Amino acid sequence: MVKLKDIAKETGLTVSTVSKALNQSSEISEATTALVKKTAQAMGYTARKSRRKEIKTIGVILPEVQSHYYAELMHSLNASIGEQGYHMIAMLTREFGEDIHPYVEKMCQLEPEGMIVSCDGSFSEETYECLLDSGIPALLLTNVDLPYLLDSIYIKIYSGVTLALEHLLSLGHRRIGYLGEYRSLARYQTFCKLFRERGLEPCPAFIKQGKERFEEGGYLRALELSQGKELPTAVLVSYDQMAYGAIRAFLEQGIRVPEDISVVSFDSNVMSAYSLVPLTTVTTPIEQMGKMAVKNLLDAIWHPKTHVVQNVGLQSRLIIRESTGSPREEKRGM
Repeated sequence: MVKLKDIAKETGLTVSTVSKALNQSSEISEATTALVKKTAQAMGYTARKSRRKEIKTIGVILPEVQSHYYAELMHSLNASIGEQGYHMIAMLTREFGEDIHPYVEKMCQLEPEGMIVSCDGSFSEETYECLLDSGIPALLLTNVDLPYLLDSIYIKIYSGVTLALEHLLSLGHRRIGYLGEYRSLARYQTFCKLFRERGLEPCPAFIKQGKERFEEGGYLRALELSQGKELPTAVLVSYDQMAYGAIRAFLEQGIRVPEDISVVSFDSNVMSAYSLVPLTTVTTPIEQMGKMAVKNLLDAIWHPKTHVVQNVGLQSRLIIRESTGSPREEKRGM
């Protein structure tokens, strides 16, 4: 079966250019479009046949719905898709961060009108070519700006971690730790980078990461931290559900939040205002991301010839609650 990458190799063009030419995009010149169509016909390429359906569907691939973050994202996507008269077909991967390609292939076989794929570094060139070959408009939800000519929406991790770190530094904290899980490595790496950019060096004894997730992971990492010879005056936690467990562990160990240790986290789940200590957190605009994803994808579905691919980076904002305060040394007049 002839694929777009075969035509691209034969013509010397990129896969994305071939795809646009076959879809008669106004971005591609008439000469290039004619070359691609002639080559495709000579090679026996068969385009995906569009067919009218009584039920219009949008495929959504997510890594999980165990976390509040992805549960809220699915709810936002489902609501926005339904408002436009479409139905959502949802598919979950078996493991967070695994290769997304088999799931994209299966979703393509279901032939939805469009596809929204939540992915990260697991998104490959092979998956990109699979989407182009399918002819199904697709949009990516990522944690980084991926180098593909597909619509994408991503959260700017750098600015989010900056908000959290600057908040703690403005309160006077310098001994700042980090609690996380290995799947949230990007936030930890950004934390270290930003810390060093400010002339500070992360203390290894204040960094606790592990495989356990959610509240359990935060609880265990906080217990490990509390058993050290000394505590940091503040910690960044990779996301809110871990922060809930961390605060519980600190309080059980007689460590007051924020009097003895400040806690700031990410995502701003609905429970964060009602945790044992209301949580200071960097909010991710999940509802807006879902609405924007559906809007951009539908434009690609409805206007394939004039649609302009967009890579949109969303900013976060800091919500200050009761889990952060000035360092304990300052409160003791030291």
